[in-house]
Amino acid sequence: MTTRAMGGIVAAVVGNQSETRKFCAKASFGCVLAGVAAVLWGGLLAGCGSKGRQGEAAAEGVAAGSAVARAQDSTENTGVKKKQGHPENGPFAVRFQAASLLNGGYRAPVEGGGYADLTWIPELQDEAQRILRKYEVPFGALVAVDPTDGRVLAHASHSALNPNAPDLALDATPPAASVFKIVTAAALLEAGMDPEGPVCYHGGRRRLTASLLRDSEADRDCATLAEAMAGSLNVVFAKSAMGHLDSNGLQDMARRFGFGAPVPADILAMAGPANIPHKSEGEGLGFARVAAGFWNTHLSPFHGAWIASVLARGGRPLALQEIARYTDASGNSRNLPSLEAELSDEQGRMGRVASPSVIQGVVSTMERTVTHGTAKKDFHDRKGRPYLPGVRIAGKTGTLASQNPYRSYTWWVGFAPMEDPKIAVAALVVNPTEWRIKASYLARVILRRYLREFAGREPAGRESVGREPAGGVPPERSPSGRPPVENPVPP
Repeated sequence: MTTRAMGGIVAAVVGNQSETRKFCAKASFGCVLAGVAAVLWGGLLAGCGSKGRQGEAAAEGVAAGSAVARAQDSTENTGVKKKQGHPENGPFAVRFQAASLLNGGYRAPVEGGGYADLTWIPELQDEAQRILRKYEVPFGALVAVDPTDGRVLAHASHSALNPNAPDLALDATPPAASVFKIVTAAALLEAGMDPEGPVCYHGGRRRLTASLLRDSEADRDCATLAEAMAGSLNVVFAKSAMGHLDSNGLQDMARRFGFGAPVPADILAMAGPANIPHKSEGEGLGFARVAAGFWNTHLSPFHGAWIASVLARGGRPLALQEIARYTDASGNSRNLPSLEAELSDEQGRMGRVASPSVIQGVVSTMERTVTHGTAKKDFHDRKGRPYLPGVRIAGKTGTLASQNPYRSYTWWVGFAPMEDPKIAVAALVVNPTEWRIKASYLARVILRRYLREFAGREPAGRESVGREPAGGVPPERSPSGRPPVENPVPP
């Protein structure tokens, strides 16, 4: 794929129309995918005020949210339909689940002929797959990338219920859940919300109602934006969005974070949509529910890893690269150049997802999620010792459940170390009522393995290091009963 082709994609994702037109004039392939992104987002923006949107969204929150569960009965890919790439120039449709280890690296066949030598670190890839198999994860996936250059370090997908399930790492139908609070937080900070200003609230842990959006004498708890992110406080995000944002502002920030467009990469990967109801509909309840991560937004682990890499880079988007070398059907091989290096000269003109101060504000709230919030248990042992001592980690959890059949979607999206990012990760684990691990556990093990063995960051002395439970059984295991959830059931 050419520099200008990737430039067209990234320009469309970050919303710079003049840059998109410039690349379209010089690269037909970049124009095609940029056009796909523009059409998708134009349709979403135009439909924000359409009648019946809330009713459609309510059904979508449950039906589309159970797409991973449908893989149990079908091998058909239920993800968003992707634009076909060129078999010679990319982006490539790679059959990652057919990848095999050869001469110290992974190789996978490419649709249309030929094969790709992948950028994966074999030990890290094997570790992710081992964990998913060991704990018999019903549906799970993880993507890890190097945010400095966009190389994909691991791309794992596994289903204990259906070994023939499609590649879950590229499935863009699972609900984004509270991971979407990253987008909402960025929009709030950009709109001028004081991150230290308390928002008082009550209720909202299990569902949002219109009455919770109004100030009340029952609002006896108060939280700042950082505290709301750490505890994934739904009402605080909903009330803040109602007070500071409109539908177009939140939709625009979602677009900048890549929702609904091709993920910039050398492989075919589509991001899920973010359908934002108009704020004036239904007392703003549908809009507030989206802002809190209850419904209408969908995410793939591949897209989640891209979002994490953008945050790690201070808001500067880059293209992910998963193919180190491509060999066509005739046996002609060539190395693919670093897409990040090619884009670096154009990046300043295409702009950031958001300003450095906004991104830093979001990232600081994500650190509190790991140190004091919903991810604390997964990153500290039972004595409160960190599993990665001395490493500042930014992360966001997400949990959302669907019914009939019951499925609990758990997410972790983030990066480390904060001061010098080396790895960005997105993990998804989908469980029934009985479960063994959540996404945070999977992400933590991969972060620790990579930083200890591949990024030159050895942990501190043993006495200060969080210890894995005996036998390797994660502390959050729940042989019976349902896991604690942030947003249990879409309303």
